[in-house]
Amino acid sequence: MLVNCSALTFERKYSHVSAHQDDKLAWQNMTRPTQLNCACDSRTKRELRAHYVTNLPIQQPFPLKPTGTFADGKNITSETAGPQIRFAAQKRIAREFYQDYKFLFGAQFDELDWPTCV
Repeated sequence: MLVNCSALTFERKYSHVSAHQDDKLAWQNMTRPTQLNCACDSRTKRELRAHYVTNLPIQQPFPLKPTGTFADGKNITSETAGPQIRFAAQKRIAREFYQDYKFLFGAQFDELDWPTCV
């Protein structure tokens, strides 16, 4: 927002909106900024689902973001990232285990639909 909207001619005020409030609040109980944030998230997810997963670009840090956390090649942007980070770490451990015991190898391991195995 800071980069793409800096040339707008009207005054802007930026404030943080906590992510994923729609997980615990009904639409009518959210503030307008929260509703807009949830609507943007929903639209973005719909656009991403319209592309094949293999054609998605590698995620990059957001502009002006001083640090980034990546797990399994995905940019972790939420304060609820614990489960995603644990899943990526456990998946890496499982990969090594299966390779060490010659049960599954790299390409075979990657072909499994791991998110639905949870």
